[in-house]
Amino acid sequence: MAAIAITAPPEFAKAAIPVDYLAAEDTFNKYQVRAGDEMMALGFPRGLAANQAGFPILRSGRVASYPIAPAKIFPTFLLDFSVFPGNSGGPVFMSEQTRAGGDATFIAGLLTQQVELNNERLEIGIVTHAKYIRETVALVTDPAAPVTYATTQQVTGAKAASAEEAVAPY
Repeated sequence: MAAIAITAPPEFAKAAIPVDYLAAEDTFNKYQVRAGDEMMALGFPRGLAANQAGFPILRSGRVASYPIAPAKIFPTFLLDFSVFPGNSGGPVFMSEQTRAGGDATFIAGLLTQQVELNNERLEIGIVTHAKYIRETVALVTDPAAPVTYATTQQVTGAKAASAEEAVAPY
């Protein structure tokens, strides 16, 4: 993640998405987000815009990995949808009624990679948790702000190619 400070014109600044929309450490647990839940992603697949005004294209997919929290142990999660160059860096968000009750509208993360295995696109995207975006933005105003480092804890179980082993830059 990277962030820079800018001074935006007032009409743009008031339309900016508040930092509070970014999922925090407890957001996924609060709304009981789990594998199979639908999320949406905004992007420009292969540079294509939704219209002549240049708006991004809205796509949807399902959370395809388990578990997805805590972010310190699982800093990324998988989203099942067709990923193309131009999708990377786009926000992934949830906006729906939840099992836990209430409206869950939050940015879950940032699409960072597509998954490939043996040079074959698997139509799965890797999403980095919004918690890390939130922390990066905080560092712009306070370089001493606390940050979370993903653990290197080994998770044991059945052996298959993990997303980390199968990723390919695009």
